[in-house]
Amino acid sequence: MNLSCWRVTVLSLFLLASGLAGQDAKVTFTKQIYSAERVCYLGEERWLTTRVVDGITGAPIAGAELLLVAESNHPMRGEFWWQMRAVADADGFVNVRADERAPGYQHWGWIVVRAPGYGPTTNMRCTENSIVHLAPAVAMPIRVVDWLDRPAVDALVGFCGGCGHTPDIAHARTDANGLALLAGVDPHNDIADLYVEHPDLGLGYEQLRWFPGQAPAVFRIEPGVTSIGVVVDAAGKGVAGAFVGGGGVHRGPWTRTDASGAFRLYGSDDEVDPNVWHGQHHVIFERPREQPFRLQLPTPNGEKTQVVNLTSTGPTAGDGERVNLSIVDSSGQALSGARFQFFGPLPKRTEVKGGIDDREGDTHVWLQPGSHEVMFLGDDHATTQQVIVVRAGGENVFELRPTPLPTMHVHVDNRMQTVDVELRTASARRDISQQVLQGRAIGLPDEPFWLFLTSEQPDQRRLFAYERGQVQPGASLQLSWFQATRITGRLVDAEGDPVQSSLSVLAVGNGVPGFDRIDDAPTVETSGAFTLTTELEGLAFVIVGGADETERVMPVLLPPRADDAHVDLGTIIIDGPPRLRLLAADGEPLAAVVGFVRTGWNEVRDTPPSLALDSDGGWRGPDPMAGDAMVIAGGRPEETAAGANHVVDLRVRFPLTGEGPWTLQMPAGEVLLEVTSKTEQGAFAAVFVGDEVVRLDGVTLLRRVPPGPHRLFVTANHHQTAIVEVIVPPTGRAVVKLELPPR
Repeated sequence: MNLSCWRVTVLSLFLLASGLAGQDAKVTFTKQIYSAERVCYLGEERWLTTRVVDGITGAPIAGAELLLVAESNHPMRGEFWWQMRAVADADGFVNVRADERAPGYQHWGWIVVRAPGYGPTTNMRCTENSIVHLAPAVAMPIRVVDWLDRPAVDALVGFCGGCGHTPDIAHARTDANGLALLAGVDPHNDIADLYVEHPDLGLGYEQLRWFPGQAPAVFRIEPGVTSIGVVVDAAGKGVAGAFVGGGGVHRGPWTRTDASGAFRLYGSDDEVDPNVWHGQHHVIFERPREQPFRLQLPTPNGEKTQVVNLTSTGPTAGDGERVNLSIVDSSGQALSGARFQFFGPLPKRTEVKGGIDDREGDTHVWLQPGSHEVMFLGDDHATTQQVIVVRAGGENVFELRPTPLPTMHVHVDNRMQTVDVELRTASARRDISQQVLQGRAIGLPDEPFWLFLTSEQPDQRRLFAYERGQVQPGASLQLSWFQATRITGRLVDAEGDPVQSSLSVLAVGNGVPGFDRIDDAPTVETSGAFTLTTELEGLAFVIVGGADETERVMPVLLPPRADDAHVDLGTIIIDGPPRLRLLAADGEPLAAVVGFVRTGWNEVRDTPPSLALDSDGGWRGPDPMAGDAMVIAGGRPEETAAGANHVVDLRVRFPLTGEGPWTLQMPAGEVLLEVTSKTEQGAFAAVFVGDEVVRLDGVTLLRRVPPGPHRLFVTANHHQTAIVEVIVPPTGRAVVKLELPPR
C-alpha cells in the first residue's frame, strides 16, 4: 500500500569516508512503513510488512505481491483466491494494513508472497521474518500414474503451498503419457502438497521433492470413487453453485453443482458422508446406500452445521430376526477375520449389513424375514456367495463354507534389507510379508493379480504382474529386487596418472545436505578406475576423499531403479585448478566455510549447504556454473573496532555470471552507523542493508560491505524511517550519523 500521502523530509548529512571526505550522503526521512518487525502497530492500525528479495542474488524484487488469503471450507483444485493485496515498491518493500478497520478487510489466515519468475511462498498469519527470500521458479514435471503405474490422462494436478484449505498456487493437466508440468513453483517450499482430480483416481495428497535434471516425479495414486447426484432445496428445486465434498483431509475432495443442481465428485471413497455448503449453510448427509444421490437441503434451523440421517429401512438389534452365521474352512475350522456382506431382502441387491468377523468365524446380524444373499471375501479362499432364507420366529442358524483356493509359494531374494510384499487384485489387497518370510502357502487368485516388493529406505517398489491362469497351482514364484545402480569413473592427477583415494555416495533426500562425507557412509578404496554401487535414484553426490578431508564433491543424477542402471562419470582430475577460488579482503586465500545455492536445489529461506574451502581458498564442492551463488555467513564477532560499540560482519553473496573459472574477493568496505533519538536510549533501531536486517546496538560498524552506492533503510518503532543513500569506498569507512525524528 502506497503511503505517499505522508510528508517526506529530505536533508543532507556530511559523509565522513576515507578517500571521499567532503561528499554528502543523502538522507530522506519518511513516515512510510519500513519496519524491521513482521507486524507493527500504528496506534490501533495493524500493519504487515516485509522486504522481498531474490533468494539467489539477494537483490530486491520490485512489484512482488503480498496477498492475504482466507481459508476456504470447500477448496477447489485449480482455483486461486485472495482477500487483500499489496505490491512491493522499487526497493522490494511491501506492506498492507490488516486490522478489522482496514478498507476491504476480510477475515484471512494465510499470506502468499509471489512475483513473476519466482516460486511463491506461503506462511500462516504473517511472513517468516522481515525479509522474504523467493527462489527463482522452476517447471516441475509430474507423472501421474495409477496403482499399476499406468498413466492417468487429463488429470488435474494442483500444487498447494499451505494447508489444504488454501488455494493452489499452480496447477496443470496431464497429457497422454500422464505428464503434467507445474510451471512457476519452488519445489522445495516448506509445504509443497500435490492433489489430483481424475474420474478413476483418489485425491492423492503427497509432498514430492524434485531436483532439476531428474526424471519426472512419479505421483502414484490409489483408485477413487465417483459419486454422482443432485442437490435440491427444501422445495425440491435444484441448487446451483453448491459445493459437495467430504473426506479425511481439508481438500475434501470438493466439486460444485451445475445449473440444475447436479454434481459429479471424483476422488472420494465409498464410506464418506457427503458434505454440502450452500452459502453459509453447511449440511452433512448420512451416505445414501445407492447412487445417484438425492441430497435435499433442510430448512436452516440456526445451527452452524445440520445433519441429515437416512430413514431407517431395516431392523436393528431387537427389531427383525437374529441371524447366526458361522464361517468355516473345508475341515470345519473357524475362519477368523473373514469379511462378509449381506444383500436383501431379494430381489433387492442393496447391501444391508457388512463387516469383518473377528469372533473366530461366528457372527450374528439382524435381518428382515425373506431371502438374502451373503457374500464371503477372505484370504486364501475363493469369493463365495450363498442364499439364505430368514424365517420369522425361527432359529436362523447358517454355515458358510468357502472354497479354498489353489496355493502357490512366493520367495524374495536376499538383496532386500526387509521383506515387504503385497498381493493385489482389481478388487482386493493384502500384505503377505509374513507368509513369505515363513515359507507358508498363499492362495492363488483365479483372476489377474500383482505382487509388489517395497523398500522402506529409500521408498521404492517393484511390480510383478500375472495374468489369469499364468501361474499354475503349486507354483513357486521367485521375486528379485533391483540390481544395484553402478557409478563408474576414473580418478587421475593433473598429469593423467591414477590417483588413490576413497569414495562414497551421499544421499540427498528432501534437500541438499552439507557436502562433508558422512562417517558411516560405505566407502570404496580405489586407485584410478572405480565402481560404486547404490540403491539411490535421482540427485546424489559422490564424495572423493578420506575421513579427514573431502577432496571433491560431484553431483550425479541417478536413473530410476533397474537391473542395468549405470552412470559413467568419466575421467575426474583431482588436483587440477579449482573452478572457483575465494580470497580474503587482503588478497590471501580465504579460510571459511562457504554455502552453495543453486536454483531448484535449495530451500532458499534455510541455511545453504556448505563446505570448507581448501588451504588455497579453492572450492571443492559441486562445479559451479552461471546462476549459482556462493554465500559466506555473517555474524557478530567478539572483537571491537575503533569508534564502534559493536561490529557486524554482513553476509556476503557472490552471484556467479559468465563461464568461469572465478576468483572472488571478500569486500572490505565499512559503514559506521550512529543512530540517536531524542526519545529513545540504547538499542532501539535497525537497518536494512542488502538482503539482511541488522539490529543496531549503539554505534555499530558494518563490515564486508561491497563498494559503491547503497540504499540503507534505518527504522525504529515510533520514529520516521531514514533512507540513506551512501557511497561505500573500496577500503576504509563511510560514517553516517543521524537522529531519527518521532513519527
